[in-house]
Parts: sequence; structure tokens; C-alpha cells
Amino acid sequence: MIIEFEKEKHLSLINGWALERGLEIAPESIVPKIGWVSLIKEIPVAAVFVYQTDSSICFIENLISSKQSSKEDRLEAIRELFDAPKLDHRTKGKSFFAYAPNVDSITEALNFSGYGKSTLELTLHIYRGEI
Repeated sequence: MIIEFEKEKHLSLINGWALERGLEIAPESIVPKIGWVSLIKEIPVAAVFVYQTDSSICFIENLISSKQSSKEDRLEAIRELFDAPKLDHRTKGKSFFAYAPNVDSITEALNFSGYGKSTLELTLHIYRGEI
């Protein structure tokens, strides 16, 4: 299940995941406003944040998951999270959805779903609205 990110409700959770992974906690002032949290078996597992430009492009800005969850749950959560920003940006008039190809977990989740191996191939699937 996907829920919208609420800073007051989810920021401490996201910060905890960052600490689990040895990452720095982002100052509250720079945490993106648009994001979603994936719940697997009612437990928060991953979150994704989106940067929307004033053009027709929407980018995944950041992705984080709980290190304590299983790899299978993380992959399921990431796959679910891709649908949330894709649908949301299209309802706001955006026509292209992109992601950062250097984020291994995103590429791995898409490959696991059968969407090819190359960055170009993955981007084309996303552009065509196939994922």
C-alpha cells in the first residue's frame, strides 16, 4: 500500500532509515515536499521523493528503504513506489517521468520486474508509460 509522505508523520522514520545506512540526515528544510511511503504488511519499508519541474518533466529525486526489511519486501516496495509518482505527475499535466539511472536499487527493482538491463531501455519503458 502506498501513502503520501507527511513530513510531521514520516520524517523521523526516514531519518532512522538514513542512520541505519550510515547516511547523513538531511536538514528538514531540504526534504522534498512530494513523496510517498510504501507499506508492506502494514509496515513502512521504503519511500520515494519526486522533483517536479515547471516543464513536462518529473524526476525521482531520492529513494530510501529500511535496511531491516527483507530484500524481497524492499523490491516490492520500490516497484509500488514507481507507480505513485508516475500517476501523480500525469494528473498534474506532466508528460515525462524520469529517474536517476545511477541509483542501483531503482535499476535493480526495474530489472527484477522484467524491464530490461540498460539505462536507455529502462528510460524508454518509463517514457512509453509501460512502467
